[in-house]
Amino acid sequence: MLGWFHEHNATVYMLLGVALVIVGAVWIRTQDRRLARAAAVIAGLLAALALLDLFGPESAGREIKRKVEEMARAIKTRQMDVLNRHVAESFHYEGFGKQAMIKLVEGFIASGMLTEVEVWKFEPPEINSKDGTAKITFRAKPKGSESPELFFRTVAQFVRDPDGQWRMKTFDIYTEPHGHHVRIPQMPVSLP
Repeated sequence: MLGWFHEHNATVYMLLGVALVIVGAVWIRTQDRRLARAAAVIAGLLAALALLDLFGPESAGREIKRKVEEMARAIKTRQMDVLNRHVAESFHYEGFGKQAMIKLVEGFIASGMLTEVEVWKFEPPEINSKDGTAKITFRAKPKGSESPELFFRTVAQFVRDPDGQWRMKTFDIYTEPHGHHVRIPQMPVSLP
């Protein structure tokens, strides 16, 4: 329930806000106390939901989105420990495991080929609580010395690790708007 609210809170706020305006406008015209009570209840509900939204527990979807955003910031600030923390030990991509992928990203950053990654337009994540997996789709634009002016639709798969944290297990990249699968270029790096 809380996850649904976090993913659709703008809609909930808008509907309650519209209801409050309508009830308030009718109350002003009629001065009916029942409408004043209804407006007070709606306003109280809006306040309670806002407090829950700000200070309540983080939903799985919000945690995953936050971690994707933190990983994007980590590229710009060169904080490989953040990437390491948000990538699952079971990570795999195109034959790369976790440590090899982080080393590859470090190589891209060191060469200037990758200086930052912008992420936006997150779609509501698909979360499977039974098997502890999730999938989130978002747009990403890598920037660097050799980055073309393209952005991609990225589909990242997450897994809930035994410590209860969601971590990225793999991802796929697709061109926009055609949806062709793209492999990231691989530069030679010395792997352990």
